[in-house]
Formats: sequence, structure tokens, C-alpha cells
Amino acid sequence: KLFILKPGKPTRGPPKAYTKVGEATLWGMFTVKRRYPNVLVLDFAQLSLDGARWSEFKHLYRIKEELVAQGFGTSYKLRFRFTAKFKPDTPVYLVVENPGMYRSIKVNGVEIDRSRDCGCWIDRNFRKYDISNTVTVGENIVEVEGILGLEPEIEPMYILGDFAVVEAPYGESRIVPEEHVVELREELDLTKHGYPFYSGEIELRGNFELSNVESYDRIELSIEKLNAVLALVYVNGARVGELIHMYQPSIDITNYVKKGGNDIRIVLVGTLRNVLGPLHKEDTSWISPETFYIIDEKWSDEYVLKPFGLKGVKLIFYKKGA
Repeated sequence: KLFILKPGKPTRGPPKAYTKVGEATLWGMFTVKRRYPNVLVLDFAQLSLDGARWSEFKHLYRIKEELVAQGFGTSYKLRFRFTAKFKPDTPVYLVVENPGMYRSIKVNGVEIDRSRDCGCWIDRNFRKYDISNTVTVGENIVEVEGILGLEPEIEPMYILGDFAVVEAPYGESRIVPEEHVVELREELDLTKHGYPFYSGEIELRGNFELSNVESYDRIELSIEKLNAVLALVYVNGARVGELIHMYQPSIDITNYVKKGGNDIRIVLVGTLRNVLGPLHKEDTSWISPETFYIIDEKWSDEYVLKPFGLKGVKLIFYKKGA
């Protein structure tokens, strides 16, 4: 059970009885606004051992197995790749976990000064580097060089910035301009609209008309299915409350709506599932290190993403009495 304590006076007396008298589904175009930078995951790379030729693009866990087989002290290079369909006019960052494990990090041939990062992202070991000046339209290469140590933790890298993402394995992912508008119908999955790896908050904003608001004693906003950990609901600029249930959540908006046009904002709060993974296996009842590292018959080189969005946004109308 989850108990939520809120300030104010407790409600006294029995709850009022309401009867549902109608409902309306919210359709149409909604604007999309990110509250944090978007994310592109780089978890496929080419491998070169001791200066040998580059391999084909393969997942980092396959590369890790090869490196472990070579043994401690092996010299290696990794080459990551992504494509930019445009050059953002805002900062673009490369995030490297534990950059000190590498002897060098280069972006499009330009070496990064690892001592001059821009802080961290998610965790203090995930260091950010501004690569705005080195990112180009077309193919972009991130190349690292290292020597295999006692803990060969070769982890994904990340590109952060103001862009949309089209995900694909084998280094074929690309960043593209954002649409900023989506059509809300029966179900909305933002992973299919440029945010496959996004883990932060994202705001959906639209409007609806109410011609006879005075005819109802109670009006609720209902979301049939919430594919997010939390939804913050705003109506006409006022924060109404939060929806936290997985199925059939609803919230009373009676005191916030008005006759005519009404503005609505739903802020969806995501999780780290689609950025930190597991990204190549379906979720199971138990997530363990093996879910990330063991490549078996359940593994897929394609990205396995959890939906991020909502389904069935409705207004439900009630009148008092049975």
C-alpha cells in the first residue's frame, strides 16, 4: 500500500455519491516539450586489438568477451558511430563512464582533454564533455584507446543534446530535428517520436472545449494506462495533482475547468529503464547482472524498449445522486 499525506484539514462525513453520466476522449495535436536533454545511447562499436584492422560493429558485451579472452594488458581501440542529420545550435555533450580507464578519447579525430569535463550526468562517474564544435552533419566517430585492466568494464557512451533520436543497432542510430508536436489518439508512445532513450520529464500540452460545464457536479480526468512512473496534471495553468497508478488513474479537475476553451498540460516522468537498460532483452520477473551481460537465446541486437507515454485520456462527467 502507498499512503500519501497532504497538508490541510481532513474531510469529514461520508463521501458524496456521484453517478457517471458521460465521457469524452481527448484527441488532437499536443505540443511536446522536454525538460532535460535528449539521449542517444552508443552501445555498439568496432574493435581493434593491438593495432589490427577494425572489426564489424558489434555490441559492447561481445567486445568485452573478446577482450577478456585476450587477457590482462591487451591494447585495444573502440570506435563508436552515430549520424547527425543536422547540427544543433545548442550544446552537444559526450558522456563517458569512468573516462580515466582510457588513454585517449577522440571525437572526429579531435582529442578530448579528459581533465576538463562539464560535470556529471546521473552519477558522478558519468562525466560530460562538450563536443559541440566537433560534431558535424553526417557520420560522427567517437574513438577511445585503452589497455585491458583487472576490471574490464567496457560500458556504453551517451550523446546528450537538443534533438530527436532514431535508434538502430550496429552504430546506425541518428539524431534528427525534433517535431515538437504529436497527435494524441488512442495511445501515445514517445519512444516512437524521437525519444527512445529519454529518461527525464516531458510535457504534453493541448486544449479541450467544454460548452456545458455547469451541467455536471464533478469532472474527472482519466488515463486508462500510464506508461510512466508519474503524471503531473495542470489545467488552465494550475497544478491539479499527480497520477501515480498503473491502471485506471483519474483525478478531479472540477474546480479548474471553465466554460469554453481549457488548457491542459500533462508532465510525464520517465525512468532510467530505456537509457541504462536492459536494452536488448525483454523484461523478466527478476533483473540481475546476467540480464545485461549474458547473450543467450533471449538476446536481441535490436533495441527492446518499454513504452513511454499514455493511453486513453478522457474526461468523465458525473452528477450527484444515484
